[in-house]
Amino acid sequence: MATTTDVGRLSKWHRRASVSLPSGLDLLLQIAESSW
Repeated sequence: MATTTDVGRLSKWHRRASVSLPSGLDLLLQIAESSW
């Protein structure tokens, strides 16, 4: 059973990941476009 602290930690990590993912994708797209 997941405790409330585990859920809070997961949601915090997920929020951080969803924030950092798009910027990482944008960076990858910029690198791909510049290398074409």
